[in-house]
Amino acid sequence: MARPKGLPKTGGRKPGSANQKTRVIADAAFESGITPLEVMLQIMQRAFSANETEKALDAASKAAPYMHPRLSSVEAKVDVGYSEMSDDELDALIATAAAEAGVTTGPEGEDEAEG
Repeated sequence: MARPKGLPKTGGRKPGSANQKTRVIADAAFESGITPLEVMLQIMQRAFSANETEKALDAASKAAPYMHPRLSSVEAKVDVGYSEMSDDELDALIATAAAEAGVTTGPEGEDEAEG
């Protein structure tokens, strides 16, 4: 029976999931005790020990994504409430923060670092 147009597909294997053949291959590789990541790390270590920096760098750059995931950017919305403060309150807050940071205000209002 055909599904009506516009309805999403339901059921079945999820995209990217392993089928029986890839699962058997992955299990065999795991049971052998050596994985592609381990090979890359061994090549990197041997090349680094032999002062072959180009080869070590190449292996390290290929292994890095498996060891250190990329950081994703996060957008944070922070409402501190400064828009509700008067100019005098903001000036006092800035002066307090500058004093805590060890910064003084010069004659023309420019910041000058103490030290």
